[in-house]
Amino acid sequence: MKPLQIGLLDYGDRIGLNSLLKLQAVMEEAILAEQLGFSRFWLAEHHDILRAKAWTNPQPVLPVLASCTTSIKLGIAGVLMSLYQPYHVASFFKCLANIYPGRIDMGLANGYPYTQVIQTALGPEYSRDDLARLYWQNTERLLHFLADDEALYAHGEGVVIPPYKGLKPQSWLLSVAGFVGNAAEKAIQYGTALCRSLYHDPSRHQPQPHELSAFREKFYERQGHYPIVNLAVAGICHETDARAWQIARQLGLTEPALLIGGPAYFAEQFARLQSEHGVDEIIFHDMAKRVSDRQASMEILSTVFNLSGSEALHTSSGANGLNFH
Repeated sequence: MKPLQIGLLDYGDRIGLNSLLKLQAVMEEAILAEQLGFSRFWLAEHHDILRAKAWTNPQPVLPVLASCTTSIKLGIAGVLMSLYQPYHVASFFKCLANIYPGRIDMGLANGYPYTQVIQTALGPEYSRDDLARLYWQNTERLLHFLADDEALYAHGEGVVIPPYKGLKPQSWLLSVAGFVGNAAEKAIQYGTALCRSLYHDPSRHQPQPHELSAFREKFYERQGHYPIVNLAVAGICHETDARAWQIARQLGLTEPALLIGGPAYFAEQFARLQSEHGVDEIIFHDMAKRVSDRQASMEILSTVFNLSGSEALHTSSGANGLNFH
């Protein structure tokens, strides 16, 4: 079994900070994540109607994080493609992938925002019933734009997505159905990576090793190489089980699919997930909302899994030289 890699998924939620201070906290945590040896730092797209949101669409934040770091992979998990024109998304991510080679992940998700958001983005004639159709339609168009520059220019639409014949972002499809269903089939067809979330739909979180094995073989038959896959989980990690559960109760978190505990608990659970689900990378959504709790969690995970190969590093606020006060 390969050493476990751990990435982070950030929703931008922080207690006691306004929108700009939340952005500063996210930048500082991305820098710390790189120092501590985490594999990825992903931003979630969510269109909650809250006045203190750090972002709805986090695409503008991505190049800022890339400029503050040097090696960690960065991305969005995931872009709600039902709301966007594929040409614009392809142009943004391909350009960024060439400015920061090998570091940009483009995750795609079939989300369901509030009706007000849907109609503001698309027009009053649209509803939640239209989103699944629009998502797959736009996702296929987006992946088509990024598939073959020569075919797109000479034999297809007659357009160029700059830089011509440049690098492509690593495309990810996000799945709650595991390694079967639409996301898995499209990953096989287009050769994308696949992230399986265990916390969006707890009813489907049981391991299905035969499904992953079948998915990998079908992917290999179509693409000539095995797929990149990982697992997304959520919860609270802190210095003791008692402290983790105290934070969870304060936030009203009781879902059985969440992971809540201290270092020994996370060492056991992540090893179990790696073995049962056959993946070598786990993406952790830390649901704590205090900056100090989140940084403690990062340092604990880095130490437990020896992500950096050395003792965890401590940083202070303002590490990136940015100040939104």
